[in-house]
Amino acid sequence: YKCIESGGSALDFITSFKHQAETACKHIKKDSNLAGKEIAILALSQGGLIARSILEECDFGGSVKKIVSVGGP
Repeated sequence: YKCIESGGSALDFITSFKHQAETACKHIKKDSNLAGKEIAILALSQGGLIARSILEECDFGGSVKKIVSVGGP
């Protein structure tokens, strides 16, 4: 299991969604345990939108097997 932090500061609420999604994708691409693999995503709140962005736009060389979103918009 791995937690991907797409923000990282107290000012995350003003960080753009696009930046958060790109940051999450970069983390996945850098991690040899995730890049090129089949992954599952558990997303909380706005993380559900970021998970969808990973599914649709992040080319990490692998695939998303499952997404579980809890409390997302």
